[in-house]
Amino acid sequence: MSEKATVAAIIDAATAEGTWVNDPIEAVVRNARSGQGKKPSKADLHEVGAAGTKIIASWFSGDLLQFEGGIIRISGKGTKAKIYKGTCELEIGKNATVEQIGAAPAAAAQPAGAPRAAPPAQTEHRFHNEMKRITLLWIHAWQYAKNAEQKLGLADGLPPEIFQACLSSIFITAKDRGLLERPPATRLVDNQGFPFPYVPAEAAHDPEAEKKELEAARLAAEEAARKVAAEAKRREADDSVPF
Repeated sequence: MSEKATVAAIIDAATAEGTWVNDPIEAVVRNARSGQGKKPSKADLHEVGAAGTKIIASWFSGDLLQFEGGIIRISGKGTKAKIYKGTCELEIGKNATVEQIGAAPAAAAQPAGAPRAAPPAQTEHRFHNEMKRITLLWIHAWQYAKNAEQKLGLADGLPPEIFQACLSSIFITAKDRGLLERPPATRLVDNQGFPFPYVPAEAAHDPEAEKKELEAARLAAEEAARKVAAEAKRREADDSVPF
């Protein structure tokens, strides 16, 4: 590849086993979504100046949603392009650097009298939902910073600049670990404004329900084994060649 990998070149070089992309990549981020649980953050990466050429990117180590609509530059080692079910997917390495280098290029002007394209559905609704999640995560970060301050037992509390640094560190680390998606409600506070420690609810113990779950799992395993045996027998019959 050239000194700067294009989306088209990445697609051409990708294989089912995966091809390492060692050159920097610049692309426009569209349709970005945050990761959920063990699922990575994903987005469509469009060729700059050629929106019709795109690949799907996945990133376990960060959130592509923050770059929605912008031009990003991916550099560093560990990024791989794969062909999966006919689609090129880019797996961004954990040690790769992803940074925004500009806004997406403006769309070409429409001819006079041409119908205007409708804006993406629920854009405003999505914006406010994201802002609510960001705000809720910030409140959680503030509460844990207050817990840290209380744990230290300082008479006058943390100095403002140290408390702010603690709060920022907690918030950024939580965001980088994917906790921005579906944060829970904030915790209650005591009469001095300090949040009570988080105490996980005890799981209800129902022996009868557990027995039924084990029996259902056993039956499912037996059914799966039966299907495997039947499939093996069918294949054995298909492989026989009459002579």
